[in-house]
Amino acid sequence: MPRAATLPQPTRGGPADLRPVERVLGWASIGLGVPQTLAPAAFARAIGAPDGPRSRVITRLLCGPRELAVGAGILAGERPRPARTLRARVAGDALDAALLALAWRTGPRHRGRLAVATVATAAIGATDLLAARRAGTVGA
Repeated sequence: MPRAATLPQPTRGGPADLRPVERVLGWASIGLGVPQTLAPAAFARAIGAPDGPRSRVITRLLCGPRELAVGAGILAGERPRPARTLRARVAGDALDAALLALAWRTGPRHRGRLAVATVATAAIGATDLLAARRAGTVGA
């Protein structure tokens, strides 16, 4: 009796199992999440965004932990490809774009720094989207 075809099941692995772009995106998330969680005011100053109690809470409790979680998910999570965690990065990019738009609307502290952060977020978002699409392809 013929067996039904099944899709490969995700397994656990480590950073060595990742494609180079996936590894970089995982470590980039960790690198962004640490300062966002531990020093949200300094992070806001570094990217030229307005700083205040509300922005610190959003950065410390929403953005930082999200970056740490997806970084850990990519580096230590599902295999053969971390498709779900890469899709979570794409969703996070949408949130970051909305927060950057709000920063532009409320008046950036440093327009040049905020412009660089906005362009970097768009470039990283495109990379995340491509990586998520590639990881989600069966047999990739």
